[in-house]
Amino acid sequence: MMACLCHIDLNVAAFQHLLESVAYPEPAWAWLEHVDQWSFKRLDATALIVCEQGRIFTASGELKWRRIRPELWRIVFLGNQLWPGLETLLDASDVLADLESVRKKQVLWGDFHPASGMWIELRIPHKFNYPIEPSPNVCLVTEIWRSKRDGSVHFQRYCELQPMEGNSNAG
Repeated sequence: MMACLCHIDLNVAAFQHLLESVAYPEPAWAWLEHVDQWSFKRLDATALIVCEQGRIFTASGELKWRRIRPELWRIVFLGNQLWPGLETLLDASDVLADLESVRKKQVLWGDFHPASGMWIELRIPHKFNYPIEPSPNVCLVTEIWRSKRDGSVHFQRYCELQPMEGNSNAG
């Protein structure tokens, strides 16, 4: 199956309409960055409004955006198959022909503490409320698209959160 890479630049009204028109696969997560705050939640617990930059990701793809001018956002989709509602994006999938993809797991900060219902990391110190069922640790599955020739990374997308058994501090 050929992967899909698409993009478009939109003004705020068109971008908001796009966000509201997409049929997002489940489960989906939303990482949203505003000027003065950020949020990381399950998509079904998120109000989708235009923000400085963000991403909505599932195992099948990621819709990512960032503001490039005061009233203009660049939107990019990378995934296995274009989600319904994204048909107006411009296809650039041919860029992926000389790339290979590999999936990796990145352990996220913190160990789960049942009393607080949060993952706590004493080294920074900070509490995290990851949008996933409690488990000792959590990992973020990413997909990296790199050159077949020299291994340089061209794209990276978030795929999903997964529970991870064991202690992330072990070693």
